[in-house]
Amino acid sequence: MAGKILIVDDSAVARKELKQLFGKNGFDVLEAADAAEGLEMLKSEAVVLVLCDVVMPGMDGKKMVSALRKIDGLATLPVVMLTADLGNNVDEMSHSAVETVWITKPINHSILLEVATRALNAAN
Repeated sequence: MAGKILIVDDSAVARKELKQLFGKNGFDVLEAADAAEGLEMLKSEAVVLVLCDVVMPGMDGKKMVSALRKIDGLATLPVVMLTADLGNNVDEMSHSAVETVWITKPINHSILLEVATRALNAAN
């Protein structure tokens, strides 16, 4: 079940790692270095999944997800949030973003691919 995904992360190293992982598994990968760039891309690109870092300068990942849920056609777009510390993040977003899944860093590639596949299957 390949398709186009968007990786939003301020770390070029993290974007490169995720691009390689998903690229070799048949996905077309778009990259955004921050939330504002990611939101602009989502307005013009048809993506099936977003991978988003939580902690980024400017608009963080939680605010980005809240904003993307307001874009026509994206209310149920699957999102995988990447975070080093779950803390209260899940509680804060669980009520407003049911299509959001959380993965902690460091990222286990096998688990991430499995979670991404399940999120895509649930959305279809």
